[in-house]
Amino acid sequence: MSLTVDQSFAREARDVLGGVRRALAELVGSVGADPTQPQEISRKYGLDKTLSWKITRVICEDDALEAVRLMPGRPGLRIFIDALERSGAPTDRAERVRQAVEEYETFIETHSGDRETFETMIGGVSKEVARRRGEALRKQAFTANSGIWGVRSRAQVNLHFCAPNAQNPDMLDLGVVCGLVDFSRLRPDARWAVSSIVSVEAGGVLREAFDIRPLHAEVPYGEAPVVPEFCSSPMPKLAAVKTQEQRTRFEFVEGPVGNTAAATCILGWVARSSVPRYAQPNDDVGELMSHFNTPTEIAFVDMYVHRDLMRSMPPSMHLYSQMPGGPIYPKEGPAHGQLALPEDLLDLGSPPDMTAAPLPMLGSLVEFGITRMGHGLRDFHGYRLRLRYPPIPTLSVFRFKLEPKA
Repeated sequence: MSLTVDQSFAREARDVLGGVRRALAELVGSVGADPTQPQEISRKYGLDKTLSWKITRVICEDDALEAVRLMPGRPGLRIFIDALERSGAPTDRAERVRQAVEEYETFIETHSGDRETFETMIGGVSKEVARRRGEALRKQAFTANSGIWGVRSRAQVNLHFCAPNAQNPDMLDLGVVCGLVDFSRLRPDARWAVSSIVSVEAGGVLREAFDIRPLHAEVPYGEAPVVPEFCSSPMPKLAAVKTQEQRTRFEFVEGPVGNTAAATCILGWVARSSVPRYAQPNDDVGELMSHFNTPTEIAFVDMYVHRDLMRSMPPSMHLYSQMPGGPIYPKEGPAHGQLALPEDLLDLGSPPDMTAAPLPMLGSLVEFGITRMGHGLRDFHGYRLRLRYPPIPTLSVFRFKLEPKA
């Protein structure tokens, strides 16, 4: 039912936007101007360069819905119409534009009430609009959440490694390298989790305690599994907190504020022979999860799969709300609480291409994780989600079908 409503809204929106675009194109054509030359239009008719650029883009954009974010407001459109009418455009062409703009504004008022809400609604039926509009909204949320919670980070890293266990190939080794880069406080009393460890079975059931080992050889078993060579020195104090939900949370305690006290903390661990490799009765799906809880400028969520597991690939990526007031994944199933994910999953290839990593340390972190898992980079295929200003609190999920045992 919701799909039908979305399609109907999209058709109506395209129709009304198409009316504005056609009317503007006819108006520009009536004075012999070229809509692909915004600078010339600006110079000839004494118009603001940005205004001319926006209107020509509205006319020339391939998809009418993409033009929404470029549409000038009423005052700008009025200035443009009047300027061309004074320069000889027929009155009926100018009036046609005014009528089309009025129909457009009435459509917005009827369906959303204001332009910002209208752009958000258009994002539900146009992926490119959703990507552009969504990033702008998430950036605003990042700024607001940083002020509310008193913390922020430049980047969040969550790297997952998956390979058959050497002693028992029917089981999988799962490794994780994760953390916050350039984490800083805006308030000295802010105590904040860098990461946490938890495992769930099919249906969202929390698993009993399982054997987690630090990836770094010099970190004693039972201590916070830091990776010192990638952490700030000296490292701020990190506390390990056990929760009632069978979760271990690693968190920064209170400390100094600002960029001069910014810290990078990277953790790494592996669970050997932790989950079945093959499909089981009532459990034929594998999932690797990452929480977004920190106001962050950019997040990297990667999955590196051993070549022997490629029959189960590629994975799909999903984003779920973790708001307490609504359905929370995984307890309430995959059909509820899912959010739009505007960015596509990047295929990094085999071996994974690290040359395009926008975070300098990322390639070294991947090599560290794979080496500590006991393998080489050429043994793995990589996938990446790169998301600017990830919404919080949410959960990203790599999901893949487990292969049946031959």
